[in-house]
Amino acid sequence: MHTGLANQEIPPGYQFLHCLANESQGGESTFFDSLRVAEERRKQRPEHFRLLCEQVIPFRFHNNEHDIRQHHSVINPNTFGNIIEIEYNTRLADTFDLPAI
Repeated sequence: MHTGLANQEIPPGYQFLHCLANESQGGESTFFDSLRVAEERRKQRPEHFRLLCEQVIPFRFHNNEHDIRQHHSVINPNTFGNIIEIEYNTRLADTFDLPAI
């Protein structure tokens, strides 16, 4: 499970993928309610939720033509504590620079 374009400063709020023809077998999509999971994490493990809100993670896409980087937390709450954004993509996560515990 991931969100798209976590390496972008302002990723699109919605992405639509369109396939005109597909003869492949399988390819089912799975969707995940990350907002619900984050709210459950806030209730059950507030220290984990706080870490996901505060710890900045590097995200990066690079090839021969582009090197796009962005650093941000996974969960972004507003000043009232309401979650306004969740961004995470294991394929775009760069080397984590986490403090020693």
